[in-house]
Amino acid sequence: MKNLFIAIVLIYFVLDGHSQADWLTYYQETVVAIGEIVKAEIKENDTVVVKDAFNLIGTGVCFYVKYDSIILPCLITAKHVFYNSRENWKPNTLMVRFSWFENTSILDYLGTELILEINREKHWFPHPDSTVDLAGIILFPD
Repeated sequence: MKNLFIAIVLIYFVLDGHSQADWLTYYQETVVAIGEIVKAEIKENDTVVVKDAFNLIGTGVCFYVKYDSIILPCLITAKHVFYNSRENWKPNTLMVRFSWFENTSILDYLGTELILEINREKHWFPHPDSTVDLAGIILFPD
């Protein structure tokens, strides 16, 4: 089975003219970093200053879902990124950093706010099977 998969991937690159870098870049662009803003002590010119910084909590994958005639951008991640009762983790918002900001400092770009809950109403949805650690949220552009 493993050899069949490798053969299919190689045929895809040869027949379609894609390089490995093109193929990998396509999937990397859909991955996001999900985190929170924290205070960080940073040393600047022999002085310690406190700045806001992006703190990674997890990752997710973005894609589109078609619902009737509407195309909805979605983010899928582990459910424990949005909610973890054992650790009393239930944020109202998180920050998302898209892959095209990977070379930007976590001090210079904190991400885009992702609203998880307003007035105790969840804006994300867990996997229907409670034993599966997956959750999703519709991304609404500003």
